[in-house]
Amino acid sequence: MKSLKTLLVAALAIVSMSVVAQNRQQGQGQRGQGRGMATVAQRAERETARINEAVKLTDAQVAEINKINYKYAAQDSVRFAQMRAQGNNGQQMDREAMMKQRQEIQNAKTAELNKVLTADQQKKYQKMLEDQAAQMRNMGQRGQGGQRGQRN
Repeated sequence: MKSLKTLLVAALAIVSMSVVAQNRQQGQGQRGQGRGMATVAQRAERETARINEAVKLTDAQVAEINKINYKYAAQDSVRFAQMRAQGNNGQQMDREAMMKQRQEIQNAKTAELNKVLTADQQKKYQKMLEDQAAQMRNMGQRGQGGQRGQRN
């Protein structure tokens, strides 16, 4: 009888801990979304809208591009979760390997998108990517040079 009580208390403790952990995860997700953390679908739609603005997609292209963007946004979510887990475990991230992986993923995504885009749209999309890269470089330079907040 005593071992049954012990087993029951242990089971209850495990269930309680899992409920608390689950509530914490859900609460963090909700708070994170309020601070700009978007869902996979939201990120895919936002990226599709950016591409549409840059290259003027047809309705059929919007649907195809959104599928591709969704696929890569979902992959990014997995990668980001893995990176957070590494950081939480005290592991250092290999920045160079991470950048190389990101470039390979971007190249694969661009190849898929180019199958949907016309030649003219491909040029506009490439220019959009180059402009985004230049923006990122400028942000990094402002932050490193102590000129943060200054606008050109």
